[in-house]
Amino acid sequence: MAIKVDAVSAGNKYIVCQNTDNIATLGILKRNPLNYSVPLILLQFSIISLTSQMIECCLRPLGQSSIVAQILGGVIYGPSALGHDALIGMALFPARSLLTLQTAAVFGIMFFFFAIGVKSDSRMMVRPGRRAAVIGISAMLFTLFLTISFAFLLIKHVHMDESLSSSLLLIAATQGLTAFPNIACLLAELQLSSSDLGRIATAAAMVCDILGMGLTAVALGIVQSGSDPVKSALSVISMLLFVIGMVYIIGPIIRMVIRSIPAGKPLADRYVFFCFAGILVAAFTTEVIGQHFILGPLVFGLLTPDGQPLGSPIVSKLDYPVGKFLYPTFLTTSGLKTNIFKIDLWSLLIVVTLVVFACISKIAAVAFSSRFFHIRFKDSVVIGLMLNARGICELILYNLFRDNGV
Repeated sequence: MAIKVDAVSAGNKYIVCQNTDNIATLGILKRNPLNYSVPLILLQFSIISLTSQMIECCLRPLGQSSIVAQILGGVIYGPSALGHDALIGMALFPARSLLTLQTAAVFGIMFFFFAIGVKSDSRMMVRPGRRAAVIGISAMLFTLFLTISFAFLLIKHVHMDESLSSSLLLIAATQGLTAFPNIACLLAELQLSSSDLGRIATAAAMVCDILGMGLTAVALGIVQSGSDPVKSALSVISMLLFVIGMVYIIGPIIRMVIRSIPAGKPLADRYVFFCFAGILVAAFTTEVIGQHFILGPLVFGLLTPDGQPLGSPIVSKLDYPVGKFLYPTFLTTSGLKTNIFKIDLWSLLIVVTLVVFACISKIAAVAFSSRFFHIRFKDSVVIGLMLNARGICELILYNLFRDNGV
């Protein structure tokens, strides 16, 4: 069987031929187990989870987020480090295994975003409060305007590679977005979710995310439809209809299910099945309408109330299999695609300059808008730093654009 896959080093496409019967081995005494799918993916899961946990333990005293450790784990096994040796790279993470590994990682991302949605207060999206709304909208629009303008100046006056000049505006646009799953994960790790500044940052991020999801939906519609305006419009309209259908059809069903759960008793298996099947169906539906599969599980999670009797038991069942195994797998596969030796230093300097400018712009926007609500300058800077957090959402977005040749 021939499979078209990504090269882990530079994103090149090539064909891999493999025997479709190479599933399970008869043992090391007869054949090399790493030539078979099941032993290989079991070894990969073991390596990824153990490496990410060890790096996280080393970086925790430095205050680093777990996502840093998990991406570094992929970089270590990628062409930047151990994978640079062809013998090690092709033994542990051969190209024929990437399709299976990335498919498993997709399940981790789906359930992870569902859990984030459950833990978040969806009422903040509908009624964020005047303070959070003003801070969130000003941070996004001000940063978008300044950063895109700065990117235009860089393209016009600074010599750069043609591929960078064609994607610099896209990079600038993503810097204006603030994804609340990133903020929620970061604040949960730092144990700041219940603080006053943490609640303001989360609510402001949700406001930004409502605007950002609209812009992202338009961008994905354009990318997926090949710039066909009719198909792009249909994709965006389908996304709106999907969200409306989830809110007004699935939402009442979830509330009805919660009312039917006996109080004070363990959650029955049929309710767990209902949630897990709902996650898969929601992800499939968003893929069909031309949006990213994470949208469905995220909306499904936002409609599922946290706490007893449904939200907390479901999330607790997902914590270890998803948080410690499947979710790090996605981050590691992203790190596997990174080859730091192929990065052009001048291009890196341009991108870093743009990102730093965007971060300063967002902090300035938050500080300015916070003055109208008598928030101290020091606290407004902290909120601005929180809203500058980058994480899994940007990684998914950049991977998507990369896979579509943007």
